[in-house]
Amino acid sequence: MPLGIPKVVFQGPGDEEPDCNRLYNLRFLFLCQELDYEKAAQLCSLLVNFTVEDPKKEFFLFINSPGGALIPGLTVYDFLRTLGPDVNTICMGTAASMASLLLAVGTVSKRIAYPGSRVMIHEPEASKFTASMALTVKEAEELAYLRQRVIDTYKKHTIQSQSRIESDLERDTFMTAKQALAYGIIDKIAYSVDGLYQETLDDLTAEERDLDIEHNPEGLDWS
Repeated sequence: MPLGIPKVVFQGPGDEEPDCNRLYNLRFLFLCQELDYEKAAQLCSLLVNFTVEDPKKEFFLFINSPGGALIPGLTVYDFLRTLGPDVNTICMGTAASMASLLLAVGTVSKRIAYPGSRVMIHEPEASKFTASMALTVKEAEELAYLRQRVIDTYKKHTIQSQSRIESDLERDTFMTAKQALAYGIIDKIAYSVDGLYQETLDDLTAEERDLDIEHNPEGLDWS
């Protein structure tokens, strides 16, 4: 189910509520495609609307996304960080690029991935920032600022050092669910929908915490 605003918001007497609206009313939101400015605006508007309705009821953001544009991703990040309710982030497939950052921003102890999930982190791409062959001085400065902001964000929401994050962001860095748990991007691996069977950092062996993670030197497309 991709991100979107429910097409039917109000029902008349006796009307049955559409399934998609039931999910939204439960505050179940889905990011299941690439994030751009339009989708970021839709998601932020839903977050604001739900917070106005009930400033304490938590959100559930389900993620299966290859990522997307940097600025829209940081916009959603800021909204998730500044709104009052807790945010449960759940990776149910792929959380790559900006989607991995949104996965990490969930409330501590409420960041979850399913066992088969894959997470990928990398630094902001200059090719998405400018279409020219060479960056201007201003563009280079802005890109450096955004890169540092991404580094600071991962440092804030994971348990890794800045030097480790900088190194891992230099190329596509892939993680299994257990590696994402050891990295600090998630807090739990869920083995059942009800959450009764789960794995936390304390359950990992010393070898699993070693973080022998896989890089992608060939720059393969992982969308």
